[in-house]
Amino acid sequence: MGVIFVAGVFAVGKTTLCKQAEQALGLPHYSASGLIKAEKASAISSQDKAVHNVADNQQLLIRGAEKALARHEGNILLDGHFSLPTTDGRIEPVAIEVFHALGLLRAIVLSDEPEAIASRWQGRDGQTNKVESIHAHQEIELRHARDVAQALAIPLIQIQAFYLTTFLDSLA
Repeated sequence: MGVIFVAGVFAVGKTTLCKQAEQALGLPHYSASGLIKAEKASAISSQDKAVHNVADNQQLLIRGAEKALARHEGNILLDGHFSLPTTDGRIEPVAIEVFHALGLLRAIVLSDEPEAIASRWQGRDGQTNKVESIHAHQEIELRHARDVAQALAIPLIQIQAFYLTTFLDSLA
C-alpha cells in the first residue's frame, strides 16, 4: 500500500490523466493541493498558484495523504509537484524527506511543450504565463524528480502529457 506520485508543472495534465486512470482502473486519485486545502483551507492561494510556505504546506500534505491511504486498501494516485513557485518568484524544490514520508512507490513525471501548457493555463485559470518560465520550471521539476527517485530508490517514469495508454501501462 502506498503512493504513486504523478508530477509535473501546473496545467500539464496531471489531474486529467489521473481522473481517467481512476475511472479505467479504479485506482483512487487525490490531488496534493486538495489534500492540503482539506487540512487547512488557507494553505494555497487559488488565484496565482504561488505557495506561501512550501515546508508548512508539505506537512499538511503528509497528514492528508496518511488519511487518504487509511481509507483505501491498496495504492493511491497522488498528483502534485516536485517543485513549487513561491510568492517571491522562485521555484523551490520540495524536500526529499516529504516524498519519503509520503511512502512513494514510484513517480511519474508528465511533460509537454511549454506553449501548449501556457495555452491550457490561460484557458483554465485566465492567467498568462511566460513560455520561458514554464520551460524553466519543467526542467527544475524533472531534475528534482530524478534526485528524489534516486534518493528513495524508486522508479521514475517520464511520460508525454495526455498519452493515456502509456500512462495506464505505467501504473501496472
